[in-house]
Amino acid sequence: FKDAAMAAKAFEGFHRLAVVLGKSEALHEAMRYGYVGLGVVVLVAIFATCGRMWSKRKAASATALATPDVQARAWGLVFPGKTKTRCLCYLQDSFVQDRAYAPLLAAIALKSGWTVCLASARLRLAPLGRRQVTSAMAAFPDATWVLGGHGLGGSFAALLAKEFNLPLVLHGATSLGETSSSKALQVTAEHDAHRPMAARPGLTTVDVRGGGHEVFRDCVGDAATPEAVTGAIVDATATWLADLTKKTD
Repeated sequence: FKDAAMAAKAFEGFHRLAVVLGKSEALHEAMRYGYVGLGVVVLVAIFATCGRMWSKRKAASATALATPDVQARAWGLVFPGKTKTRCLCYLQDSFVQDRAYAPLLAAIALKSGWTVCLASARLRLAPLGRRQVTSAMAAFPDATWVLGGHGLGGSFAALLAKEFNLPLVLHGATSLGETSSSKALQVTAEHDAHRPMAARPGLTTVDVRGGGHEVFRDCVGDAATPEAVTGAIVDATATWLADLTKKTD
């Protein structure tokens, strides 16, 4: 009985204290700011942790691809060609990891002789890749540049090509507007929703038979993608780049 009475008195004391504190506006204000501050700290901690995880994952991805034929940079990947004075800067489709394009871009660099730079857009969102594109271009200041990309990456590259007045390569993509440059290549796949654009001066369109939107990524060496489709994409791009070289020399 004695312990029960003490417990009851203790409970009553805590109750009175809670009532007194509950009437304190200053305490309420402090608690409100305290909760807000705690929420901010938690959000910062979450974003910082996610940022570190993303950086480590991106670094690991780039390191895994880093070979004598692939160079990892802070802004993306470089696939060296025979020359560093002619470069293609390529933007990935949104929500697609950059390394998925390594086989295609390596084959284009080998076939065309051009150096190909893959600008790895932040959060895998093509519209967030502007800084990576300009960083790639700054890394090769003496180069003649062509911009390109796949899907939404190609559409965003079209906007940058218009801004910088550069030739354009679209893979499985449609320009969001006419580029100011008179030189553009659009490669589409037979079963892709993106169809060839209307003919205009300076536009070359190639519709590859077989495959859909996904054939432009992870296509080289993929058993699900016919070798003829892979070769057609690479050949169309490399041939157009070679013709562009002849016209600008």
